[in-house]
Amino acid sequence: QRIATSLPLVRRDTDRVASQLAWQYFERNWNPQTGLVNAADNYPVATLWSQGSALLGIHAARQLGVISQDRFSRAIAPMLQTLETKLSTKGLSNQGYSTSSGQAMRLDKPDLQVTSGSSAVDAARFLLALHVLRTQYPEYRDRINSIVARWNLPQLVKDNLSQGGIAGASGTQGYYQYAADSLRLWNIEAPNVQKNTSVAVAQSSASNSGFSNELANDPYLLWGLELGWPDYIKTQVLSLLKGQAQQSYFKYYSASTNDQPWLATNTSGKANPNLGFLSTKAAFAWESLLQGDPYAKTLRQYVQNLTEENRGYLSGLYQNSQPGRKASIDANTNAMILESLLYQARNGRPLVF
Repeated sequence: QRIATSLPLVRRDTDRVASQLAWQYFERNWNPQTGLVNAADNYPVATLWSQGSALLGIHAARQLGVISQDRFSRAIAPMLQTLETKLSTKGLSNQGYSTSSGQAMRLDKPDLQVTSGSSAVDAARFLLALHVLRTQYPEYRDRINSIVARWNLPQLVKDNLSQGGIAGASGTQGYYQYAADSLRLWNIEAPNVQKNTSVAVAQSSASNSGFSNELANDPYLLWGLELGWPDYIKTQVLSLLKGQAQQSYFKYYSASTNDQPWLATNTSGKANPNLGFLSTKAAFAWESLLQGDPYAKTLRQYVQNLTEENRGYLSGLYQNSQPGRKASIDANTNAMILESLLYQARNGRPLVF
């Protein structure tokens, strides 16, 4: 018997419109041959993180009544086929994949020997999404369990989470704990990940870790929407939002970077104050997680119409009027919007439960 059912949902017209606009991203960027979704608009590469987002976005769209059961099934079937024939062949996930062929990729280049390695955090997010799928839609349970049984998950934890971090990735706080909780859904423990993380103080700086260490919203927002905040972290997460509210409505992206508050950096880690921006997905998530909070409500109002026709929601607004809108459009943004709206429709019940 199907557990998941389409909700009558959205209590506000603005939410109904937002869910439809966010779904446009997936209609435009879903590949019918592989079932994979472009990580960014018209960029035919996927990571397991982005595909975890895609699965949860598709699930949320179905539950919110944005898409029909037939459209949902057509979205899921080719992805499972790709997982069975391509993504599970090496025992662990690869850095990236072509959304048109399922071929392993290293960033934007083919990785024919499948040597670019795995991210435990990316895999954990994808596994969380597969867990939602197998529990909410029992008809897929056996296929999903069979797919995951071919992955060497204990080795993934040993290689990537044994020191509480991820080999070869930046030391952004919260992601390790989010990954560890996600892996527990598959009875995989990462015992060396620190449970009592602090969102107020950076654990390490770039000078002694070798990687940029950032305190950002994303892992904590996903943690709340999908798994629910454990008691030990909830107070700290609320202090993160309070710190943002004391700054401005725009200084979202990293409350702390390498021990420096509100430091915006480029992809090379170089400080650039012009890059500070308000994240669309964070605004939706905060408003859903903290319903009634005036600051969160204001954030949502800023981004409600931050869309482009038939493309979905843009990722954000820059703090400075020039360049203004952050023009990139991606799977993670539009999936988190749909997840946030589903969380509201479920009256604050996390998606996993």
